[in-house]
Amino acid sequence: MYLGIALNGDFIEFILINRKCEILGYQEERMIDYEDSGNFIGAIESGIARICLKANLSFEEIEFSCIAIPEYGEDYTFDEMMNKYFEKIFYHNRFICENEVEAAWLAALGGHEGIVILVGSGSVSVGKNRIGESVRVGGWGRDAGDEGGEYWLIKKMLEVFTKEIDGRYDRGNLYHILMPLLNLENDVEFHNFSFHNLESYGVTFNDLMDVFIKSTYEDAHVKDILKEGVLEYKRMIEAIQEKMGFETPIRVSYMGQIFHDSSGVIKRLEDLLGPIYSVEKPYLKLVSGAALRALLFRKKINFYDIHTLLKEEIRLDKIIR
Repeated sequence: MYLGIALNGDFIEFILINRKCEILGYQEERMIDYEDSGNFIGAIESGIARICLKANLSFEEIEFSCIAIPEYGEDYTFDEMMNKYFEKIFYHNRFICENEVEAAWLAALGGHEGIVILVGSGSVSVGKNRIGESVRVGGWGRDAGDEGGEYWLIKKMLEVFTKEIDGRYDRGNLYHILMPLLNLENDVEFHNFSFHNLESYGVTFNDLMDVFIKSTYEDAHVKDILKEGVLEYKRMIEAIQEKMGFETPIRVSYMGQIFHDSSGVIKRLEDLLGPIYSVEKPYLKLVSGAALRALLFRKKINFYDIHTLLKEEIRLDKIIR
Protein backbone atom coordinates (compact mmCIF):
# COMPACT_ATOMS: atom_id res chain seq x y z
CA MET A 1 0.00 0.00 0.00
CA TYR A 2 1.23 3.48 -0.85
CA LEU A 3 0.44 6.72 0.88
CA GLY A 4 0.46 10.19 -0.61
CA ILE A 5 0.30 13.28 1.60
CA ALA A 6 -0.06 16.81 0.25
CA LEU A 7 0.28 19.90 2.44
CA ASN A 8 -2.24 21.76 0.34
CA GLY A 9 -3.37 25.21 1.48
CA ASP A 10 -5.78 25.14 4.42
CA PHE A 11 -5.81 21.33 4.45
CA ILE A 12 -3.53 18.32 4.64
CA GLU A 13 -4.71 15.66 2.18
CA PHE A 14 -4.04 11.92 2.46
CA ILE A 15 -4.70 9.23 -0.13
CA LEU A 16 -3.89 5.53 0.09
CA ILE A 17 -3.56 3.36 -3.04
CA ASN A 18 -2.51 -0.20 -3.84
CA ARG A 19 -0.20 -1.44 -6.61
CA LYS A 20 -3.12 -1.47 -9.06
CA CYS A 21 -3.69 2.25 -8.32
CA GLU A 22 -7.03 1.57 -6.68
CA ILE A 23 -7.89 4.08 -3.97
CA LEU A 24 -8.28 2.47 -0.56
CA GLY A 25 -8.96 5.65 1.41
CA TYR A 26 -8.97 9.44 1.40
CA GLN A 27 -8.72 11.83 4.34
CA GLU A 28 -8.44 15.56 5.02
CA GLU A 29 -7.12 17.26 8.12
CA ARG A 30 -6.99 20.96 8.91
CA MET A 31 -3.57 22.47 8.24
CA ILE A 32 -1.53 23.32 11.34
CA ASP A 33 1.26 25.91 11.42
CA TYR A 34 4.58 24.12 10.84
CA GLU A 35 6.09 25.86 13.86
CA ASP A 36 3.50 24.21 16.13
CA SER A 37 5.41 20.93 16.05
CA GLY A 38 3.26 18.91 18.47
CA ASN A 39 -0.05 19.74 16.82
CA PHE A 40 1.38 19.48 13.31
CA ILE A 41 2.72 15.98 13.97
CA GLY A 42 -0.57 15.15 15.68
CA ALA A 43 -2.55 16.21 12.60
CA ILE A 44 -0.40 14.01 10.34
CA GLU A 45 -0.70 11.03 12.69
CA SER A 46 -4.45 11.56 12.96
CA GLY A 47 -4.82 11.60 9.18
CA ILE A 48 -2.79 8.42 8.79
CA ALA A 49 -4.71 6.65 11.55
CA ARG A 50 -8.07 7.59 10.03
CA ILE A 51 -7.13 6.58 6.49
CA CYS A 52 -5.77 3.24 7.73
CA LEU A 53 -9.04 2.69 9.62
CA LYS A 54 -11.05 3.40 6.46
CA ALA A 55 -8.90 0.93 4.50
CA ASN A 56 -8.90 -1.64 7.32
CA LEU A 57 -5.12 -1.70 7.25
CA SER A 58 -2.39 -1.27 9.82
CA PHE A 59 0.28 1.44 9.61
CA GLU A 60 2.94 -1.24 9.12
CA GLU A 61 1.23 -2.33 5.86
CA ILE A 62 2.08 0.98 4.18
CA GLU A 63 5.07 0.09 2.00
CA PHE A 64 6.13 3.63 1.11
CA SER A 65 4.92 7.20 1.54
CA CYS A 66 5.59 10.47 -0.26
CA ILE A 67 4.92 13.87 1.29
CA ALA A 68 4.49 16.77 -1.16
CA ILE A 69 5.57 19.94 0.64
CA PRO A 70 5.55 23.54 -0.64
CA GLU A 71 9.02 25.15 -0.43
CA TYR A 72 10.76 21.86 0.39
CA GLY A 73 14.30 21.81 -0.99
CA GLU A 74 14.59 25.59 -0.94
CA ASP A 75 15.79 26.19 2.62
CA TYR A 76 18.05 23.84 4.61
CA THR A 77 16.59 24.78 8.00
CA PHE A 78 13.02 24.21 6.79
CA ASP A 79 13.98 20.88 5.19
CA GLU A 80 15.63 19.69 8.40
CA MET A 81 12.51 20.62 10.39
CA MET A 82 10.24 18.69 7.99
CA ASN A 83 12.57 15.69 7.92
CA LYS A 84 12.63 15.50 11.72
CA TYR A 85 8.84 15.70 11.92
CA PHE A 86 8.30 12.88 9.47
CA GLU A 87 11.13 10.73 10.85
CA LYS A 88 9.19 10.66 14.12
CA ILE A 89 6.03 9.58 12.30
CA PHE A 90 7.55 7.12 9.81
CA TYR A 91 9.91 5.45 12.24
CA HIS A 92 10.54 2.61 9.75
CA ASN A 93 12.04 5.26 7.37
CA ARG A 94 9.93 4.20 4.35
CA PHE A 95 9.11 7.70 3.19
CA ILE A 96 10.40 10.67 1.23
CA CYS A 97 9.72 14.40 1.47
CA GLU A 98 9.70 16.24 -1.85
CA ASN A 99 8.86 19.66 -3.18
CA GLU A 100 5.24 19.62 -4.33
CA VAL A 101 6.22 20.37 -7.95
CA GLU A 102 7.30 16.73 -8.39
CA ALA A 103 3.86 15.40 -7.46
CA ALA A 104 2.19 18.26 -9.38
CA TRP A 105 4.01 17.45 -12.63
CA LEU A 106 3.20 13.74 -12.42
CA ALA A 107 -0.43 14.39 -11.47
CA ALA A 108 -1.09 17.16 -13.99
CA LEU A 109 0.61 15.72 -17.07
CA GLY A 110 0.51 12.03 -16.22
CA GLY A 111 4.24 11.73 -16.80
CA HIS A 112 4.16 13.26 -20.28
CA GLU A 113 6.67 15.86 -21.45
CA GLY A 114 5.52 19.41 -20.81
CA ILE A 115 5.11 22.28 -18.39
CA VAL A 116 3.06 22.57 -15.22
CA ILE A 117 2.29 25.76 -13.33
CA LEU A 118 1.39 25.30 -9.69
CA VAL A 119 -0.36 28.15 -7.88
CA GLY A 120 -0.96 27.89 -4.16
CA SER A 121 -0.01 30.50 -1.62
CA GLY A 122 2.98 31.01 -3.93
CA SER A 123 3.60 30.25 -7.60
CA VAL A 124 6.10 28.03 -9.39
CA SER A 125 6.38 26.33 -12.76
CA VAL A 126 8.30 23.22 -13.76
CA GLY A 127 9.04 21.67 -17.13
CA LYS A 128 10.25 18.15 -17.87
CA ASN A 129 11.14 16.49 -21.14
CA ARG A 130 10.92 12.85 -22.18
CA ILE A 131 14.46 12.04 -21.05
CA GLY A 132 13.89 13.38 -17.55
CA GLU A 133 15.61 16.76 -17.78
CA SER A 134 13.82 19.47 -15.86
CA VAL A 135 13.77 23.24 -15.40
CA ARG A 136 12.04 25.20 -12.67
CA VAL A 137 10.96 28.85 -12.84
CA GLY A 138 9.48 31.01 -10.08
CA GLY A 139 8.87 29.96 -6.50
CA TRP A 140 11.13 32.62 -5.00
CA GLY A 141 8.94 33.24 -1.96
CA ARG A 142 6.66 36.03 -0.82
CA ASP A 143 9.30 38.69 -0.38
CA ALA A 144 11.19 38.20 -3.64
CA GLY A 145 8.64 36.72 -6.03
CA ASP A 146 5.70 34.28 -6.16
CA GLU A 147 4.04 36.55 -8.70
CA GLY A 148 0.50 35.40 -9.42
CA GLY A 149 0.40 33.27 -6.25
CA GLU A 150 -2.57 33.48 -3.91
CA TYR A 151 -0.73 35.58 -1.33
CA TRP A 152 0.37 37.98 -4.10
CA LEU A 153 -3.16 38.18 -5.52
CA ILE A 154 -4.86 38.75 -2.18
CA LYS A 155 -2.28 41.29 -1.04
CA LYS A 156 -2.94 43.29 -4.22
CA MET A 157 -6.69 42.91 -3.68
CA LEU A 158 -6.35 44.31 -0.17
CA GLU A 159 -4.37 47.23 -1.59
CA VAL A 160 -7.40 47.97 -3.77
CA PHE A 161 -9.60 47.67 -0.68
CA THR A 162 -7.54 50.25 1.25
CA LYS A 163 -7.65 52.62 -1.73
CA GLU A 164 -11.43 52.24 -1.82
CA ILE A 165 -11.49 52.94 1.92
CA ASP A 166 -9.49 56.18 1.78
CA GLY A 167 -10.82 57.53 -1.50
CA ARG A 168 -7.98 56.90 -3.94
CA TYR A 169 -10.45 54.65 -5.81
CA ASP A 170 -14.23 54.93 -5.94
CA ARG A 171 -15.84 52.41 -3.60
CA GLY A 172 -16.79 49.38 -5.61
CA ASN A 173 -18.28 45.99 -4.83
CA LEU A 174 -15.04 44.84 -3.20
CA TYR A 175 -15.46 47.36 -0.41
CA HIS A 176 -19.06 46.31 0.22
CA ILE A 177 -18.11 42.62 0.24
CA LEU A 178 -15.09 42.84 2.54
CA MET A 179 -16.48 45.19 5.20
CA PRO A 180 -19.10 42.69 6.51
CA LEU A 181 -16.93 39.65 5.76
CA LEU A 182 -14.14 41.01 7.95
CA ASN A 183 -16.64 42.14 10.61
CA LEU A 184 -15.53 45.75 10.26
CA GLU A 185 -17.87 48.38 11.65
CA ASN A 186 -15.70 51.30 10.54
CA ASP A 187 -12.79 51.79 8.17
CA VAL A 188 -10.04 52.38 10.74
CA GLU A 189 -10.46 48.87 12.16
CA PHE A 190 -8.56 47.56 9.14
CA HIS A 191 -5.32 49.31 10.20
CA ASN A 192 -2.43 46.90 10.86
CA PHE A 193 -4.13 43.97 9.15
CA SER A 194 -2.03 40.79 9.25
CA PHE A 195 -2.37 37.45 7.48
CA HIS A 196 -1.14 35.88 10.72
CA ASN A 197 -4.25 37.09 12.54
CA LEU A 198 -7.07 36.12 10.18
CA GLU A 199 -9.03 34.37 12.92
CA SER A 200 -9.61 37.72 14.63
CA TYR A 201 -11.52 38.79 11.51
CA GLY A 202 -13.47 35.52 11.39
CA VAL A 203 -12.13 34.50 7.96
CA THR A 204 -9.76 32.00 6.40
CA PHE A 205 -7.30 32.47 3.55
CA ASN A 206 -9.67 30.50 1.32
CA ASP A 207 -12.49 32.93 2.16
CA LEU A 208 -10.34 35.75 0.82
CA MET A 209 -9.55 33.76 -2.33
CA ASP A 210 -13.27 33.24 -2.88
CA VAL A 211 -13.77 37.00 -2.60
CA PHE A 212 -10.94 37.61 -5.05
CA ILE A 213 -12.42 35.31 -7.71
CA LYS A 214 -15.91 36.78 -7.23
CA SER A 215 -14.57 40.35 -7.37
CA THR A 216 -12.85 39.81 -10.71
CA TYR A 217 -16.35 40.01 -12.20
CA GLU A 218 -17.53 42.93 -10.09
CA ASP A 219 -14.54 45.22 -9.54
CA ALA A 220 -12.46 46.55 -12.44
CA HIS A 221 -9.33 47.01 -10.29
CA VAL A 222 -9.42 43.37 -9.10
CA LYS A 223 -9.98 42.23 -12.67
CA ASP A 224 -6.77 44.06 -13.62
CA ILE A 225 -4.91 42.16 -10.87
CA LEU A 226 -6.08 38.87 -12.36
CA LYS A 227 -4.88 39.91 -15.81
CA GLU A 228 -1.49 40.80 -14.34
CA GLY A 229 -1.33 37.42 -12.59
CA VAL A 230 -2.09 35.50 -15.80
CA LEU A 231 0.63 37.48 -17.58
CA GLU A 232 3.07 36.26 -14.90
CA TYR A 233 2.01 32.64 -15.57
CA LYS A 234 2.69 33.20 -19.27
CA ARG A 235 6.16 34.57 -18.51
CA MET A 236 7.03 31.54 -16.38
CA ILE A 237 5.85 29.10 -19.03
CA GLU A 238 7.73 30.86 -21.83
CA ALA A 239 10.91 31.05 -19.73
CA ILE A 240 10.83 27.25 -19.37
CA GLN A 241 10.19 26.77 -23.09
CA GLU A 242 13.18 28.96 -23.95
CA LYS A 243 15.43 26.84 -21.72
CA MET A 244 14.06 23.40 -22.63
CA GLY A 245 13.01 23.79 -26.27
CA PHE A 246 10.05 21.38 -26.29
CA GLU A 247 8.61 20.18 -29.57
CA THR A 248 5.29 21.74 -30.50
CA PRO A 249 2.49 21.58 -29.56
CA ILE A 250 3.80 22.07 -26.03
CA ARG A 251 1.67 20.53 -23.31
CA VAL A 252 0.86 22.89 -20.46
CA SER A 253 -1.17 22.00 -17.39
CA TYR A 254 -1.93 23.69 -14.09
CA MET A 255 -2.89 23.20 -10.46
CA GLY A 256 -4.49 25.55 -7.95
CA GLN A 257 -7.91 26.95 -7.14
CA ILE A 258 -7.24 30.10 -9.18
CA PHE A 259 -7.68 27.87 -12.25
CA HIS A 260 -11.30 27.08 -11.36
CA ASP A 261 -13.52 27.46 -14.43
CA SER A 262 -15.39 30.42 -12.92
CA SER A 263 -12.22 32.51 -12.70
CA GLY A 264 -11.70 32.62 -16.48
CA VAL A 265 -7.95 32.17 -15.98
CA ILE A 266 -7.59 29.15 -18.27
CA LYS A 267 -9.16 30.95 -21.24
CA ARG A 268 -7.02 34.04 -20.60
CA LEU A 269 -3.89 31.91 -20.44
CA GLU A 270 -4.75 30.09 -23.67
CA ASP A 271 -5.28 33.40 -25.47
CA LEU A 272 -1.95 34.79 -24.23
CA LEU A 273 0.11 31.68 -25.03
CA GLY A 274 -1.11 31.16 -28.55
CA PRO A 275 -1.37 28.06 -30.77
CA ILE A 276 2.04 26.48 -30.11
CA TYR A 277 0.85 25.56 -26.61
CA SER A 278 -1.84 23.05 -25.70
CA VAL A 279 -3.35 23.96 -22.30
CA GLU A 280 -4.75 20.77 -20.77
CA LYS A 281 -6.82 19.99 -17.71
CA PRO A 282 -4.73 18.12 -15.08
CA TYR A 283 -5.17 14.36 -15.06
CA LEU A 284 -5.16 13.94 -11.29
CA LYS A 285 -5.22 15.75 -7.96
CA LEU A 286 -1.97 16.82 -6.32
CA VAL A 287 -2.30 14.27 -3.51
CA SER A 288 -2.75 11.48 -6.09
CA GLY A 289 0.50 12.60 -7.66
CA ALA A 290 2.16 12.19 -4.26
CA ALA A 291 0.77 8.65 -3.97
CA LEU A 292 2.09 7.82 -7.45
CA ARG A 293 5.49 9.18 -6.47
CA ALA A 294 5.43 6.77 -3.50
CA LEU A 295 4.50 3.89 -5.80
CA LEU A 296 7.34 4.80 -8.18
CA PHE A 297 9.82 3.91 -5.45
CA ARG A 298 8.63 0.31 -5.68
CA LYS A 299 7.61 -0.21 -9.34
CA LYS A 300 7.37 1.48 -12.69
CA ILE A 301 4.05 3.03 -13.60
CA ASN A 302 2.44 3.51 -17.00
CA PHE A 303 -0.52 5.23 -18.64
CA TYR A 304 -2.91 2.49 -17.52
CA ASP A 305 -1.99 3.14 -13.88
CA ILE A 306 -2.71 6.86 -14.41
CA HIS A 307 -6.03 6.05 -16.08
CA THR A 308 -7.01 3.66 -13.28
CA LEU A 309 -6.28 6.29 -10.65
CA LEU A 310 -8.28 8.87 -12.63
CA LYS A 311 -11.31 6.55 -12.66
CA GLU A 312 -10.81 5.95 -8.95
CA GLU A 313 -10.74 9.71 -8.28
CA ILE A 314 -14.06 10.08 -10.13
CA ARG A 315 -15.55 7.23 -8.09
CA LEU A 316 -14.25 8.76 -4.86
CA ASP A 317 -15.65 12.18 -5.79
CA LYS A 318 -19.11 10.66 -6.27
CA ILE A 319 -18.88 8.97 -2.88
CA ILE A 320 -17.83 12.21 -1.13
CA ARG A 321 -20.60 14.20 -2.83
